[in-house]
Amino acid sequence: MLKRILLGVGFSWIMSVTLGIVFAMATLGKDAPTLPAVLLMTVGISSLISLLFSPLAAWAARTGPRNLFTYAPVLWAVLAAHIVVGTKHWLPLTQASLFALGVVGTVAIGFVPRRVDRAESS
Repeated sequence: MLKRILLGVGFSWIMSVTLGIVFAMATLGKDAPTLPAVLLMTVGISSLISLLFSPLAAWAARTGPRNLFTYAPVLWAVLAAHIVVGTKHWLPLTQASLFALGVVGTVAIGFVPRRVDRAESS
């Protein structure tokens, strides 16, 4: 149980911070991560967002770490693409829609059936 919670919290924090950096770069330009204030704000805000996602991420980890390691990078790529495309066209809606898309994706990961290796099933 504790491993599942730590795995969910870790994935939540890593994904939130890296997506926050992608968002800062998409809105402020490529020099954004080198500005100390931008990096501090990005890590701070992303850490708060990851705290909101942590219970949901811990619940999604119930299907096992293999599903999380398989599908979380796919969710990250979808969210990063949404940031890159969304900030150019509809910036005010990007943050809310990104949060909603993250919730839907995390719930989807939680409902994916547990994958069983062939060696485990025999």
